[in-house]
Amino acid sequence: MPERTLLLRLLKTHWHGCNYLLAEPTFFTVIDTFPIEWIFPIRQGRSVQQVGRKGRDKGGVGVKLCWLLNQAGRVVAWDWNTLQVHDQCCNPLVRPFIG
Repeated sequence: MPERTLLLRLLKTHWHGCNYLLAEPTFFTVIDTFPIEWIFPIRQGRSVQQVGRKGRDKGGVGVKLCWLLNQAGRVVAWDWNTLQVHDQCCNPLVRPFIG
């Protein structure tokens, strides 16, 4: 696994290749969010390249990863945002699969 900053740079440049690995939705497709805390709140703002911001629940700094999973546990769609956003910000991720 590459270092966190290298991983983020790679994901930023190669995100379009991830779409080839996505699975098809099934009848039992679920959506869930997963908070990823990167640094402690006391270290917030020390870097100009900081991606995440302070969240509400734990007070950490990081991102929230949103998964849309089919019944086999394979990823159908995904998105990410900063920790302070509400889980309902992932609702547009579901719209293409309604019906």
